[in-house]
Amino acid sequence: MYNNDSEISMSEERKRVETEDVAGSKEKPSGKRKQALFLQLEKKVNEKNLFLCSHLSREDLCRLIGVDKNDIAAIVKEFDGRNVRMYINNKRIIYAARLMQRQPNFNVQSIAEECGFNHLGTFYRLFRRKYDMTPIDFEKLVRKNAADDILDEQGDLKQQYRIVENK
Repeated sequence: MYNNDSEISMSEERKRVETEDVAGSKEKPSGKRKQALFLQLEKKVNEKNLFLCSHLSREDLCRLIGVDKNDIAAIVKEFDGRNVRMYINNKRIIYAARLMQRQPNFNVQSIAEECGFNHLGTFYRLFRRKYDMTPIDFEKLVRKNAADDILDEQGDLKQQYRIVENK
C-alpha cells in the first residue's frame, strides 16, 4: 500500500533540498540560534514528512537549515537527546504506530516501507525498543482498543496501554 504521491513528493523535496543554496555564515551556532535552528528543522521535517524518505541523510538535514554536519549532530543531540539517525527513525516509528491505528488493514511490511524503512528487521527492532512490543503485538492492542487513541501527543503509548497481556 505504498503511496506513490507521497514518494514522488518526497523525491522532489529531496532534490530541492540537495540543490538548495545554503546561505549563512560558517560560524558555530550557539544558544538561542541553536534552538531556532532545531525548531526550523522540526518544522521543515514534519510539515513535509521528510523523514518518510528512506534516503534522507544527515547531509540533507544540514542543507535544509544551512549548517554543517557537526552542527546538525550537536543541535539534534541537545534538543532531542538522540543522534541524527535515531531522531529520524523515532519520527518514522511514531508515524508507523499512528498509521497502524488509522489503517489497521495495512500489513507490517507495507507500514515499514511507507515509513522509510528498507529493512523489516530494523523496523521491528526500533519499534520494539520504542513501544516495548512488536508491531504485531501493537496491531493486536489497536484491534482490542479500536475506539481509543492509544498514543499521546508525543507518539508514546498512553499510560493505561503500556502493560500488554500476552495471551
